[in-house]
Amino acid sequence: MTPAQLLAADRDAVIAASPDLFRRFAHAQDVLARYDRHEHDDETAVNQALTDIAAVLTEATAIARGGRQ
Repeated sequence: MTPAQLLAADRDAVIAASPDLFRRFAHAQDVLARYDRHEHDDETAVNQALTDIAAVLTEATAIARGGRQ
């Protein structure tokens, strides 16, 4: 595995191990999936979901690198 792949695997493990990160990530993914299935057309919710996913990934990556955010 490359260093980037190892970091991504560690990041994913951090998300899976943290109830808060996991909940936030899953909720945001659900919002995007429902939008893709045309179950809602709330672009504000979609933008918030994308922001939430980015925040979770940033937090989890920082933890995986050994830091806390």
